[in-house]
Amino acid sequence: MMQRLPLGLALILMVVSFGAAVPVLADRIAVERPNRQVELVLDRDEAAILAGTLGVELAELLPEMAAAGVTSLAVAEATPLSLAEAGRLAIIPGGELRLAATIGRWDFPWLWPLLEEDAIRDNYTYLLLQDAATTDWLTRALVRRLGGVDRHSAEGWELIGIPGSRERVENLRLGMDEPGLQLARQVGLHLVPRFSNYRGITVEEVDAAFRQVRAAGRVTTVIFAGTEVLGYPAALTATADNLRDLSLGLVETPVQRAFIRQDGHEELATMVDYRVVRVYSISRREIDRHLNPPRAIEMWVRAVKERNIRVLYLRPFLTHPQGYGQVDLGQINRDYIADLVEELRLAGFEAGPAQPFGDHRVRGWRAAPVSLGVVGAGVVLLGQFVHPGSRWAWAAALAGLAGVAGLFAVNSQLATIVLALGASLVFPSLAVVTLVRRWAVRQAQPAGHLLALKTALGDLFHASWMSLAGGLLVGAIMGDIRYLLELEFFRGVQLGGMVPPLVAVIAYYFHAGGVEPTRPGALGRVEATVRASLGTRLTVLHLVLILAAAAVFLLYLGRMGHEAGIPVAQWEVELRSWLERTLYARPRLKEFLVGHPALILGGFGALLGYRFALLPAAVLAAIGQASMVNSFQHLRTPLLHSLLRTANGLILGAMIGLALVILIGAVLRQGQRRPAGRSGS
Repeated sequence: MMQRLPLGLALILMVVSFGAAVPVLADRIAVERPNRQVELVLDRDEAAILAGTLGVELAELLPEMAAAGVTSLAVAEATPLSLAEAGRLAIIPGGELRLAATIGRWDFPWLWPLLEEDAIRDNYTYLLLQDAATTDWLTRALVRRLGGVDRHSAEGWELIGIPGSRERVENLRLGMDEPGLQLARQVGLHLVPRFSNYRGITVEEVDAAFRQVRAAGRVTTVIFAGTEVLGYPAALTATADNLRDLSLGLVETPVQRAFIRQDGHEELATMVDYRVVRVYSISRREIDRHLNPPRAIEMWVRAVKERNIRVLYLRPFLTHPQGYGQVDLGQINRDYIADLVEELRLAGFEAGPAQPFGDHRVRGWRAAPVSLGVVGAGVVLLGQFVHPGSRWAWAAALAGLAGVAGLFAVNSQLATIVLALGASLVFPSLAVVTLVRRWAVRQAQPAGHLLALKTALGDLFHASWMSLAGGLLVGAIMGDIRYLLELEFFRGVQLGGMVPPLVAVIAYYFHAGGVEPTRPGALGRVEATVRASLGTRLTVLHLVLILAAAAVFLLYLGRMGHEAGIPVAQWEVELRSWLERTLYARPRLKEFLVGHPALILGGFGALLGYRFALLPAAVLAAIGQASMVNSFQHLRTPLLHSLLRTANGLILGAMIGLALVILIGAVLRQGQRRPAGRSGS
C-alpha cells in the first residue's frame, strides 16, 4: 500500500479540487439553466418554393407559418436567379442574345446598334429588365463585388452585361433586396439576415448593410452565408461593432461536431464576447430522402436538449413524406411546426428569439485548483500498481503539482486540454483498478446468499462515484463559454475510451490472478497470472465469454466519435427514441446494457469464486465507467442533462444487473438441488 503521508496528500488535493469545482459547476448551471428560448427560423427562399407549389403568394403563406409557431424569417441576399424567379428580370447568355436578335426572334430594334458595335459579347451573361431603380441598385452591387459591368439603356429597357457563364452569374450575391426584407415585418416575424461577404468590402459598406436590415425589421440574430463572415478580413471590426446587441448564429456541422467553417468566425466570436447562439439545420437532401415530420421533430428536440442548440433553421416539406400522400402539403407543414412547438414546450422550452449564454469564463486561476484532483487521483492510481517509498511518492506528487503550475503558467488553454484529458483517463482507470482489487480479495459465498445483491450494488457505487467525480472535474476544468458553445472542444475521446479497458486488463494480471507469484513483487504476480492463463484448459463457457467480450469491445471501438465506422442498427434507433420520450435524458446503451450489468455480474462471479469471469467483466465494466466520463466530455450538453443521463444509466444498469444476478442465482440453486433429489429417490 501507499505510505500514509503521500496518500493523505493525495486526498487533500482531491478535497481542494472538488471544493474549487463546486462554484465553477454552480456558475455553469446558472448560465445554462435559464436559457430556454428557441428561435424557429424559416428559410425564405424555400418557403417561396412551397408557396409556389401550393399556388399561393408567399405573403399569404407566411402568416400561417407564424401562427403555427415560426418566430423568424431568414432572408438571404438576392441573386439574379432569385430576381428572375420573381419575374423582375431575365437572364440571357450573350451568345443566345446575339442569336435571338439576329434571327429576328425578338423585335428589339435598340439591340441592333449594340450588335453592330460588338457590344454584346458571347462570354458575358446579360440581365434584361425595365425598372431603372432596380437597375441602379444592381449596378452598384455588381460594381462593388466585381469591379465593373456593362450597362446599356434604350427605349425603357435596361441591359446589364456580366462576365462569365450563366451558372456563375445566376448565383452572384447582390445584397439585401428591400421587398424581401419588408416581408418579414409585414407578417410580424423577426428578421434573420444572411449576409454574404465579398473581397474589398469596406467599413462603410458593412455599416450600410446593417443599417438597411435594422430599418426593415426586428433583428435579433444574424447567420452569415458562404465561406466567410461579413467584413472578413479588413472590416471585421465593423461587423463586430454592429453585432454588439445581436446574436451571432453559427451553424453546426452535419456530423454534429463544431461549426461549418467560415473564415473569420472564431475571431468574430471573440470580438463580440461570445454572444453566439448555436444553429442546427437539417439539409434539404436529408428531408427529401427519408424524413417524416415526427422523425424530424425528434431530431430538433434532441438537438435543443442535448446540444444547446437555440436556433432551429427550418426548411419546409416540399413533397409529401411517406404516409402523408393524401394530406394537403400546406397542412402538413403547419402541423409540423405546431407539433414541434408543442414538443419543445413539453421538454421545457418555448419559441422565441434566441438568447446567448451569459459570459461564463473559467480562467486559469479557477481551473488550476480544480486540476489538483487529477494529480491526487494519479498518485493514488500509481500506488495501485507500485509501492514506492515515502520519498518517491512525495516526489511523484510534487512533480505533478509542478507540472500543473508550469502548464498554466505557460499556456492555460493547453493546460486545460491536458488536465481534462488526464481526469478522463485517471478517474475511470482508478475506479476499475479498485474494483478489481475488491473482487480479488472477496471470499466465496453460497449462490443464494442475500449478500450477493448488496455486494453487487456496493461494487457499482464504489466504482461509479470515482468516474462521476472525474466527469465533473472535466465539466469544471472545461466549463468556459468557449467549450459550452463548442468553439473549442474536448480532445482525446478515443483515448479516454480505450485506456480504462486496457488498465482493467493490467489490473487483472496484477491483482486478480488468484495464483501464487513466481517471485516477490508485483511483476512476480503478473508473471504467475500470465502463465496460469496460458495453461488454462479452455471450455465452451470460456470461449463464449471471451468472444462476447471481444465483440462488444470491437463494437465499442467502431462506434467511438462522431463519424463512427459501424452504423447504428434500426432496433437501437427505436430504443433510443423510446428512452428519450420516456426518461427525458436518454442513458447510454454502453452503460446500462453493457458496462453496469457486467460490473454487477463480475462482483457476483467473484462472490461465487468464478474467477474466470473477472477479466471480461472488468473490461466491460471499464467501458461503462469510461462512458460515464465521456458524457461530461460533451461540454455543449447542459451539465444537469449529463447528470440525469448518468443517473438514468446507473438505475437501469443496476436493475438489469440485479435481475441477471437473481436469474443466475436461481439457476445455480436449481442445479445444486437436482443431484440431491435424485440421490434420495
